[in-house]
Amino acid sequence: MLHERSRGMPRQINNLATQALVATYAQKKSTVDAAVAQAEVAEVAVAVVLGE
Repeated sequence: MLHERSRGMPRQINNLATQALVATYAQKKSTVDAAVAQAEVAEVAVAVVLGE
C-alpha cells in the first residue's frame, strides 16, 4: 500500500513508513498494521492538500 500511495518514490515511501512507525509506537503496539498505515497515509494526504 505504501508503495502504491507514494508512486514508488523512495523518499515518500520512507516518509510514510516513518509516520506509520511513529504512530504505532505512540499507540504502544509492536507491529504496524494496515489500519495504522492507512491512517497515516490519509494524514499525510490531508497535510499535502492543506500545504503543511
